[in-house]
Amino acid sequence: MRRLFLRAILALASLSSLAACRATVGHACSDADMHNAQTLVYDAQGNPAYAGQAIMVASCAGGGSFCHAANATRRYGAPADLNFDPLLADDSHNADADTGMAHLYAAQLLIHRDRDDIYATVVDGSMPPGTAGRTTDTGPFMQFPDGASQGTPIPGLDTVEGVELLRVWLACGSPVIQATSDTPPASCTRDSDCSPLPLCDLATSRCVPVGTVAAPHAVSVAPTWTSIYSTIVRPTCAIEACHGASGAEFSGQLDLSTSSIAYAALVNVGAQSSSCGTRIVPGDADSSFFVAKVEATQDPMNCGTEMPPGAVLPPEQVAAIRAWVAAGAMQD
Repeated sequence: MRRLFLRAILALASLSSLAACRATVGHACSDADMHNAQTLVYDAQGNPAYAGQAIMVASCAGGGSFCHAANATRRYGAPADLNFDPLLADDSHNADADTGMAHLYAAQLLIHRDRDDIYATVVDGSMPPGTAGRTTDTGPFMQFPDGASQGTPIPGLDTVEGVELLRVWLACGSPVIQATSDTPPASCTRDSDCSPLPLCDLATSRCVPVGTVAAPHAVSVAPTWTSIYSTIVRPTCAIEACHGASGAEFSGQLDLSTSSIAYAALVNVGAQSSSCGTRIVPGDADSSFFVAKVEATQDPMNCGTEMPPGAVLPPEQVAAIRAWVAAGAMQD
């Protein structure tokens, strides 16, 4: 009995030791840390985010499409109600700015509450699951240093730099970009006047915003396959959990992982459901299922949701796709 008791004590001590060794983000946030936490990056549509915010969207929430994303109609799960998708309040995934601000604030609160657990599961390799999940390609998000026209992808969670970027962002309070256009904060006299963040700045009699505002980055796309693939298809559609090589099995058997594979899978190829027609009909944009999907004019009952799911591409990007198809959908 005494031996069993000693074994139990040693087992508890071992568990306590493991818990004590678990990675945490820490409490320090120097000026340099805050500067890094507020590194500004942009997605494929030119929408801004802070780098850690972008990593959470790309690697954990999938841009509102899967895993730990909030909207049940546009994701596969959000396990344990962990909705880690700090999307812009005026992102096209949100019905309106007020709803978007509430989603953003709720996500920020969850992330702050669970910051040590988030970081620990990244460090121990259990989240995001699999190699593809760790690279995610944060690729949709790019940094444009000193006004450069060519962006540089932010590091993914498969790199030391990416993990440290996430840690610093979590340690510094998980700051967020909240919108791309500035709306004057509501006036207030007490905290309860303000929503979703119930905090009134009595010095200015204005509600404290959830985050900051940053202008979008101008993204140009030409009506050529090379430009459309690199600017739209690769970062928006070909992420691993969707139409990447490993996700194609669950996404209509449509693999868009490389330019040549994507072109061969789209042009003059029938949709998975024969009733939806041909994906791309060279010279005929109106008969091309791919165009209908990005314009959200497809038959949702028989031909699935629009693409990207729950979002709308910028008009200039849709126009470039339509013009390229109408001109013959050449593989330049």
